[in-house]
Amino acid sequence: MSLPSGDDNSHIVEISSPNPPSANETTAPSNPNHRHLKVLVLDEEIPFPLNSGKRIRTWNLLRNLCQQHSIAFLCYGTAEDPGLPHLEGLGIQVLLVPPLPAANSFHFYAGAFANLFSAWPYSVSRHHTRKFTRAIRSLLAKQSFDLVHCEWTPYASYMDAVGRLSMLIMAHNIEATVWRRRAQHASNLPERLFMGLQAWKMARFEKKSFARAGYVAVVTDEEARTARQWGARAVSLVSNGVDTEYLQPTGEAPEPDSLLFLGSLDWQPNRDALLYLLREILPRIQTVNPRAKLRVVGRQPATKLREQVEGLSGVEWVGEVPDIRPHFARAFVVLVPLRIGGGSRIKILESMSMGKAVVATRIGAEGLDVVPGIHCLIADSPADFCQSVVQLLDDPERAAELGRKGRELVLRQYDWGRVAKILEQAWIETASAAHK
Repeated sequence: MSLPSGDDNSHIVEISSPNPPSANETTAPSNPNHRHLKVLVLDEEIPFPLNSGKRIRTWNLLRNLCQQHSIAFLCYGTAEDPGLPHLEGLGIQVLLVPPLPAANSFHFYAGAFANLFSAWPYSVSRHHTRKFTRAIRSLLAKQSFDLVHCEWTPYASYMDAVGRLSMLIMAHNIEATVWRRRAQHASNLPERLFMGLQAWKMARFEKKSFARAGYVAVVTDEEARTARQWGARAVSLVSNGVDTEYLQPTGEAPEPDSLLFLGSLDWQPNRDALLYLLREILPRIQTVNPRAKLRVVGRQPATKLREQVEGLSGVEWVGEVPDIRPHFARAFVVLVPLRIGGGSRIKILESMSMGKAVVATRIGAEGLDVVPGIHCLIADSPADFCQSVVQLLDDPERAAELGRKGRELVLRQYDWGRVAKILEQAWIETASAAHK
């Protein structure tokens, strides 16, 4: 693969863990059959603060696995990043490459136009730089690892820089599916055409990457089938999870008629879901139940979106919060009206862990082993979504029962400690296969 242009004058900044590897450790080969592995993780950013589903997933898996294995984490960032001490405090070796330019409107449109002439999808070409390539090669020249863990599919573009070292790709979503769904819900023809082109490019990139990688980890059964169809030699189902100790029912009575929407509003599927809720679902709910009040919790919204939310009757803008638990405790029902996306929704697992009733679309609940009507309610049309919400607001016992069953499900199946053991086994198999 040819390298797109990057910043040739950049340098890598290394911040060592409290116990950096000794010279002997960096040159001696590791034993892939031993449970203690040395793993290089490639990612876009430090996964902290925990204000997005991807960060929550990455942080909790690393938090569990670093207790048994040596992890080096290479990403874009600076030494001033407030999340650095938190990741470093886990005993993880952190290596930082100077960050990418800010993703403002000018850079996006300029990059999107340039991408029309690239074989790679936009999210791959944007994150692939010469400085990151040099950082990988420099690190691998100094240290030995049992495997490379690619924490987001676009970073599989660095396979050539990794060389013969075996790579596991963590596919948080089948990215082509996300782009295809974005195209379906695009507001105009140019957007629809661009998103459709990105879906085609991403599917081609994912197929090639999955076929080359030693191992692919996915979040849902459906995505596991897709990865196998696209040539992945080994696939592991590493579902999303939840910290069931941190997020547990408080025993407080929820506020009557209170609804909660939460999500990272710098992610387009969440923005689409919120606008869909505000325009097509909430007015129906408020017609039947004028007392219904929606709280919106989310990080990094566009100014225009925030102004739209703040100007609506019966809607309270909360924004980004340091602790989501008080807002869960106040909520009677949590709403997840997603129409775009892939993988599975951590916000649903968090809601159920807090003992909350959830109403979601099928795409919202996609990939989770939930039984509609037992663990949550599923509704796809605005009318059905409204009816489900209103029924729960009028029936506290039904809402409480959904919350209890949801909590039982996450305790049984979705605790992060259990999920991390599955990924650990995938690491061991990846390293063992490379050794053989």
